[in-house]
Amino acid sequence: MTQFLIVEKNFSKAACYYHKHALAQKYTAEILLDICVNRVDCTSPPKSILEIGCGTGFMTSLLFKQFPNANFTIADISSEMLASCKQNTASLRKELGIKAVFKKLNIENKLPPSSFDLIISSLTFQWIEKLGLLMSNLANILNKNGVLLFSTLTDKTFLNLKLIFEDEKLPYPGPLLYSPDSIIKSCDSFTNIHSQKKVYTEHFSSLFSCLKHIQKTGAGNATGTYTNPGKLKNILNKYSKPFDLNYHILFISANSNGDLKCT
Repeated sequence: MTQFLIVEKNFSKAACYYHKHALAQKYTAEILLDICVNRVDCTSPPKSILEIGCGTGFMTSLLFKQFPNANFTIADISSEMLASCKQNTASLRKELGIKAVFKKLNIENKLPPSSFDLIISSLTFQWIEKLGLLMSNLANILNKNGVLLFSTLTDKTFLNLKLIFEDEKLPYPGPLLYSPDSIIKSCDSFTNIHSQKKVYTEHFSSLFSCLKHIQKTGAGNATGTYTNPGKLKNILNKYSKPFDLNYHILFISANSNGDLKCT
C-alpha cells in the first residue's frame, strides 16, 4: 500500500473521532491563524484562499471568520474528513455567506488550476514524501505578493514513543518526520521566510491510552508497519504508568514575491 493510500485510509477511519480528540491540531490551528493575521497585507485581505488538509474544520472555521469575503478552495485527501469539515462549517458558511468549494485532493499529484493570494495548511505537510517538490509547485500557484503559511510536525515529535519501539527491537509505526532545517530548506522557492517552533504536550494515564488517542487522530500506524500483537501487548504491560506525548511543531510563513506588509 502506498503512503498516499495509508494516509487516506487512516484519516478516513478517524473522521468520526477526530474533532473530539485532535486537541494538538486545534491548538496549532489557533496559533497559525494568529500568525496569518500578522503576516497578510492588512490593507488588502486575500481574495482567494487555498486550505490544504482541512481535516474536520478547525482551521477552516477560523479562516471563514477572519476572511468572510474571500473565495475558498478547501481540500483534503480524505472524503470522510472533507464531508465532516463541510458539515461542521455549514451553519457558519450560511451565516457569513461564505463562498467555498470543497475538493478531495492528493496535493502531491495534483493542485487546483487556480492561483491564490493565500495558501495555508495546518499539520498536513508531515505526510508529504517530496516536500521540496510540493513547495515548488505551490510557489507556482501563489499570486504575486501572496503568502504561504503552514505548520508541520518535526522529527522530535513522539520521540519517547519511537525510542520505546527501538529499545524493544520493533519497527516504529509512526510517521517519519523532517527536521526543522530540512523543512525550511524546502521553502527556497519563496522569499521572506519566517519560522517559529512550539511544543505541545498531552498527558495520558498509560501508553495504551496514548496509542488509542493517536489512532483516533488518524496518525496511528502511519507507515503501514505490521507489529506483532503479542510483542505489542508486552510493551503495553511494561509501560502502564502515565505517559506524555510531545508534539514538536514548526510554523512557517513565506511570500511569493515582495516584502511582508505587516509584522
